[in-house]
Amino acid sequence: MSSIIFACVAIIFVIIFEAMEGEFLTTKEAADALGVSTAYIRQMIASGTITGAKKFGRDNAVPATEIERLKNTERKAGRPKKKNEHK
Repeated sequence: MSSIIFACVAIIFVIIFEAMEGEFLTTKEAADALGVSTAYIRQMIASGTITGAKKFGRDNAVPATEIERLKNTERKAGRPKKKNEHK
């Protein structure tokens, strides 16, 4: 019985994700587009830098518009300075 439920959920996930194709990217696709790691994409989602991401099980669907916005945003190279770090 639980395997039938799992199969139904998997099918629904595929249908929804295919319907959103072009509008959303996987975490891996978003990371490749920005040249960062998937872990960094997840951090950006958690911190609110990337908005509108949808959670599907353990995966995220990232809006393509957010990735385009971030591509056009200038980012400083290197690790951000800590708040109490002196110049």
